[in-house]
Amino acid sequence: MVRLMSDCQAIQAIQPAILLLKFSSLWRSPTPICTTFRRGNVDINQGNMMSKISVIMAAYNSAPYIERAILSVQNQTHSDWELIIIDDCSTDFTADLIGELSKNDERIIYHRQDKNKGPAAARNRGLSEASGEWFTILDADDAFKPDRLKRMLDAAILNDAHFVADNQIFYNFDDGIEAGSVFSVNQKLKTLSFEDLLYSEYPKQYRLGYMKPLIRRSILKSHNIRYEEDLRYAEDFTLYAEFILTGYKCILMPEPLYIYTTQRSKMSGQSSPASHTVFTPTTKIDIADRLAKKYGSVLTTSQSAALRKYRNYVKTYAAAHSMSRLKGERRFGRLISSLVINPKGAAMFLAGQKPFRSMSGLEL
Repeated sequence: MVRLMSDCQAIQAIQPAILLLKFSSLWRSPTPICTTFRRGNVDINQGNMMSKISVIMAAYNSAPYIERAILSVQNQTHSDWELIIIDDCSTDFTADLIGELSKNDERIIYHRQDKNKGPAAARNRGLSEASGEWFTILDADDAFKPDRLKRMLDAAILNDAHFVADNQIFYNFDDGIEAGSVFSVNQKLKTLSFEDLLYSEYPKQYRLGYMKPLIRRSILKSHNIRYEEDLRYAEDFTLYAEFILTGYKCILMPEPLYIYTTQRSKMSGQSSPASHTVFTPTTKIDIADRLAKKYGSVLTTSQSAALRKYRNYVKTYAAAHSMSRLKGERRFGRLISSLVINPKGAAMFLAGQKPFRSMSGLEL
């Protein structure tokens, strides 16, 4: 004779099975949960593959070399990226080449400026179009090593950093040879300070303004930091200085992952056809004044002293550079007048000092 159970008895009978299924479902959940990272033994892959990176490239008459740059992004081991190319009103076939390279890759996004506005405006346009959590800059004549984005993102996660810069590799444009790194790969990873950035502008130092860091995009937006569009020289340096002054952690890693095309070839001494930079030393004085005006009230004593010292230095250098130009133009009357008016600049000029060292290792 079959005994029929009440509804209550039936529920009590299957309750252990229901609990077992619940725990089994949680244990075997097909969607991994991104956990909070611990320092030490960390599984990096849990977080970095969920982070989209916007690579921003300003391009102007870049047809001869832009293919190398685009392919270096497409070959990244970190696949969650978008490449935003801002064409600054090129007159060659840059647009046609980009169209050909991007027709099978929807991650490449192309926009054309209505007129030539310079690299700062192009990069700001790229930031406005970006959707990534992070962004980095790639110049149209440069390239990435294949694991650059992954390794920089790994470093950001491990070090709780919001700005990650890497070492750079010199690349001679005329012979296509990589010619060593900017600084020793044996250096330790370090935290970057405002003072470090300023110090890098002094004689026989490599200017950190040439860095192409990985930056958390939301911080720029929340602090209203943009590239200064009226600058066509040192606009990168200015943005990096402002970011560092927000107080978020910035690091420099020794691995050389960015391939930098030198402005002058070490082999031939010729200038790169891709370089459109106009060297104007007086711009650095203006930048120092802008930083002092905008951040003077929040600078530490050390930062204020470093900024004042930096301004005095670039002012002296600008004067010496002007004297050198007057000599080259054989304007000796103006030269003598400048020597009398500015004794510090005169001392630097007469000593034959050319302090700003270029990334190619050649003095300007």
